[in-house]
Order: sequence, then structure tokens, then C-alpha cells
Amino acid sequence: MSISFTQLNIGCLSRNRYWGESDEKAYRKAKCTSTLISCPEGFLLVDPGVPREEMQRLLDERCKVDLNEIKTIFFTHLHGDHRVDALGYPSARLLASKTEINAFAKQEPDSPLLSRLEAAPEELFPGIGVVALPGHTEGCSGLAFETEEGRVLVAGDAVMTRDFFREETGYFNSWNLELAADTIRKIKKQSFVIVPGHDILFYHRVSGYK
Repeated sequence: MSISFTQLNIGCLSRNRYWGESDEKAYRKAKCTSTLISCPEGFLLVDPGVPREEMQRLLDERCKVDLNEIKTIFFTHLHGDHRVDALGYPSARLLASKTEINAFAKQEPDSPLLSRLEAAPEELFPGIGVVALPGHTEGCSGLAFETEEGRVLVAGDAVMTRDFFREETGYFNSWNLELAADTIRKIKKQSFVIVPGHDILFYHRVSGYK
């Protein structure tokens, strides 16, 4: 069984400068993109962005997977829209980068989520590697793996949407805008199927890709 993935939903931004919207106010509720990765070791849910009941519906409609089959959840970062109902998965391991967990602990030292979070290893499962993508947050990270469609990068908010990727721009609430732009430039040096944090997936091919 090879590694495969399903984009469970298409996220949206609370404000989008490429639509002529101001960074100074919200126009809608933000919702992140959630992804399910299937591998021989089981199912891996990345960035649960909707309540548990809605996630069950998405899993059933898109993959015919039951919520109780999810044993591992990876957070690309720990902003609230990427960890909706995170404690509603009592039997799942909750993983994020060590840097992200440490930063979160400073920001929200009393969060009950801290007792469940584990620092992600360099490889979550064989062939599924954790990639540091700092800028949006200090410890923002993605997952990279090979599929029949090509090499995939689940990028979280390191890539907000295709427009932000094209313009090499971070979001208004990025921890470090210069570093966010540098991370995008580094991603652009490789060919990926990119799953962004708040948009539909897209393909990026560098010159000479076969």
C-alpha cells in the first residue's frame, strides 16, 4: 500500500488582500484546509479545522473513514483555526514540531492541550517527513511525501493560498514576514503538489522536472 492523501475541505481566509480586502478587519470566519494521509501504518489527519461532528461527515463523504480510525493528528502550527476540537480525539496522538509546542507553551501556558501534545519526530511514518517551514509561526512545519501524483507538501500556513505563494508573501499575522517569504522561496526550488493552509491544492513544477 502506497502513501496517498485526500484534501478533506477547502479552507478560506478571514481577509484576503488579493481580493482587495484590508488586513485590518475580518470579512468572514477563517477556516483551514484539512488533509487526510493514508499509509500502511494507518490514517494521519493534518490540521483539523472543523468541529468533530463536521470532521466525521467530511471523513465519511471524502474517504469513507470513521473518526475513531484516526490515531495520529499533526498540527502544522497551533493557531486556533488549525486545532478545532483537538481534545475531542481522545485516542489519537497529537503531534506538532518541538519549536511550535515550546512557543505555544509560552503563549498559552494554561492550555489543557499541552498535556496531550507530543514533539513530532523527523519522520512521522516511513516516507512521511516533517519539514520546518518557519515564518507564519516560529515552529510552523509541513509534511512531505511521495505519491502517485508526485511529491506532496502539506504546507499549512507557510503557504496561505496560491496567490500568497506566487507573490512570496506571508499573512498579516505572520510571526516573521521576512522569514515567511524566505520559506516560500525555498519551497519554490523544488517540485511539489502543494496543499496550502487555506486554499485548494495546486501543482508547482521547477524547470527540468520530469
